[in-house]
Amino acid sequence: MKKKQRKNKKQSIKQIIVVYVTSISVSLGIVLTVLMIVAAFTSTSSVLHDSLRMAAGTSSQNISSNLHLLTDRMDSLIQEVNLSNDFVPNEQKQQILDKYEQRIEFVWIAAYDESGKKLYGDEMGQDSIAEEEYFEDLVKTNNMTIGKPHYADDIWQLSIGTPLYNDEGNLSCYLVGSYRYDLLNDVLSNINIGAGGLAYLVDGSGNIIADKYVADMEKKWDRMQEIVKKYPTPFHLYDERGLRSNARALYKAFAWNPGFKEYFAVKATPNPFILNILKEYDCGCDCASLTELMLADS
Repeated sequence: MKKKQRKNKKQSIKQIIVVYVTSISVSLGIVLTVLMIVAAFTSTSSVLHDSLRMAAGTSSQNISSNLHLLTDRMDSLIQEVNLSNDFVPNEQKQQILDKYEQRIEFVWIAAYDESGKKLYGDEMGQDSIAEEEYFEDLVKTNNMTIGKPHYADDIWQLSIGTPLYNDEGNLSCYLVGSYRYDLLNDVLSNINIGAGGLAYLVDGSGNIIADKYVADMEKKWDRMQEIVKKYPTPFHLYDERGLRSNARALYKAFAWNPGFKEYFAVKATPNPFILNILKEYDCGCDCASLTELMLADS
């Protein structure tokens, strides 16, 4: 009887030890899992931030180079001696502008007086630029100025203005050339920020002035202003409708292959919300690290 009691006592002690050890192991496992998930989110956010910073730096250099190219073209135009000669008739100056407009593919070129009223130039040119923001900067700085993209004559345009001085050093006119917005649009379209990532140009006031989706620029500008008022910057903005549309289009394109399955590279956009959207369309995850595996499984 006593042996049986000792045996039962030993078994109960073993069971208690097993329960305690199991509880501690499970608790430690849960804590470690939580810590790893938190670390994963923190590290991926840091990596994404650094990647975006590099992409923004490279893209800004490309845009800067293209804008410098445009300013160089305007600079070569103002080197025409007859344009700054007040004794040369406007008809002859118009011929010079026409020649440059065809050669450099301006939308239009025109000359304006000190009040912003057009003196001569292409018919598509504005009759007055007095209300334009870049004209105010042009007058203040007496230097070459680039305006914001604007929509006119069914074309998105980018205007560049520069003062033109005569031999006495007095202002002869302001020369303004307008280019197609495609120059900036091409750069923005080539920026790849993962699935659904978008690139914008923003002015000093936080207003979006350039977007690769030209047709939706005005609508998106208004929407972005609403978002900026609600959420503090910086933030990442994704187009859920675009993500879903692209996922459907991808599977439709490969519908001829019954065994097709897309595996999205998690490192491209390590965002669990985007991964969950793609999972709805039966997309798998391509993982190259433990962190990415955890994100894919979250």
